[in-house]
Amino acid sequence: MVILNQPGSAAKVFLVDLKLNELVNNPDAPLRDLPYPNSGHLLDCIKRLKESPGRQTKTVLRFLRDEIPYRTIKTGFFVGDQKHYLFYPFPSEKELEGKYYSWWRSALVRHF
Repeated sequence: MVILNQPGSAAKVFLVDLKLNELVNNPDAPLRDLPYPNSGHLLDCIKRLKESPGRQTKTVLRFLRDEIPYRTIKTGFFVGDQKHYLFYPFPSEKELEGKYYSWWRSALVRHF
């Protein structure tokens, strides 16, 4: 057994703001097409956030073995370290369907 005297850290982190659809207001709503492999953990995270009004974030997926489908991105990506972070906004669904229609349609198709 290994006991660490100091908390773990990372030089930089990459975060993405994911869509939750109806789950934001109703943790009992169906997942539908959301790609969360452990729905029980996701629902527990939502419930914990609702129970702690001062808390604004909760880590749902700590690592991925696969890709994150573009359709699940809500507002964009964050990259940062202990002092600074950058936000890279993702276009709205309306903008994707209008201005970037061809790319958006191709991004919605799951490739093999």
